[in-house]
Amino acid sequence: MNTPRRRMGATGAPSVIMIFVVLLLSCFAALSLSSANADMRLAERAASNLRAYYKADAVAQEKLSRLDGALMADAGESELAALGFELKEGEPGQSLAELYVPIGEYTALYVLADISSGRARLLSSRTVVLEGLEYTEIPFIWDGETLN
Repeated sequence: MNTPRRRMGATGAPSVIMIFVVLLLSCFAALSLSSANADMRLAERAASNLRAYYKADAVAQEKLSRLDGALMADAGESELAALGFELKEGEPGQSLAELYVPIGEYTALYVLADISSGRARLLSSRTVVLEGLEYTEIPFIWDGETLN
């Protein structure tokens, strides 16, 4: 009636290690999915912003073309303003036309053209932040000094 005794540690330790490994792999899989989802949302937002930028750039190029045609036809200031351009003086003898084309809620494409020669010549085109954007305060950051 002697039955062989099983050692409890022989099957228990590998089972515990396997459970621990499965839990770790599950955690890493969840973190990987979360990271991939965040990357996908960021890529979609970047693509959306890029589409909006190029749409605004196309509108600005079309308006510059219309401005050039209006200048060649000797249009008046009211006709140029109707295109959305604001006329202003630059250096002596230089006339400028500026235009803001909205890109998003807080950004616009700023276009500056020289119209002194009777033709529209693009001087600069850049993205600007509009005044409606308010930055939040930076939270307290420890500067290394202790407060007493």
